[in-house]
Amino acid sequence: MAYDLRKEEDVKKYLHNLGIEYRYGCYSEKNPEICHLLGMYFDVIKKNTEQAKKVYKVNCDTYKWSQSCYKYAYMLDQERKPESIDEVINYFLQGCESGLPKSCYFASVRMGSKAEKNPDLPNRNSVLTKAIDLMNRACDEGLGRACYNLSSIYYHGIPEINIQKNLQKILEYSKKGCEFKYINSCTNASLMYLKGEGTEKNQELADVFRGKANELFKQMNETGIKFEENL
Repeated sequence: MAYDLRKEEDVKKYLHNLGIEYRYGCYSEKNPEICHLLGMYFDVIKKNTEQAKKVYKVNCDTYKWSQSCYKYAYMLDQERKPESIDEVINYFLQGCESGLPKSCYFASVRMGSKAEKNPDLPNRNSVLTKAIDLMNRACDEGLGRACYNLSSIYYHGIPEINIQKNLQKILEYSKKGCEFKYINSCTNASLMYLKGEGTEKNQELADVFRGKANELFKQMNETGIKFEENL
């Protein structure tokens, strides 16, 4: 059937039939990719947050579909209920283990936050160590924001788990974050080469990284992409 999407009635029919197709693909054909699309249908088109959460959760529990694990965790996290933090972390971890770098990133952030807010947490050091491991995984898998966070961690240090301020590490992660197109990382790398922090002064490399930062800034202005949208 052909639809004229310039007509409101045709748009309504199209979206209605789309929902039917997604339900069939998910519930009858048991296709996890279609189940995730059904979750998005409820989330974005029908504005039914609770139904979307249910679909995402079941798709994660049943098929370990990484995007659904992430979306359920993210939506639960947005409710800001302290009693849900362990469930949020668990589902971000499932998304991470299923191969989604941004899920590793958020699992790390929430684990770090939990440890920070609970100084008497019995396994606090192991939680912090796990959070760093997850941030490294996200960085290694191409998430520039994660590399930037690691550079910040090595700037401030975490004495409890024997992470001290380390200029060489800061530069290493800044360069890596820049490689993955995170503008703040490029700027930091440029400044470190300019000042000779963690390395010898090198005006040429300072200019190279400043040029990369400028180019990324230009691209973002042209496309309207914000810094965090790669998450």
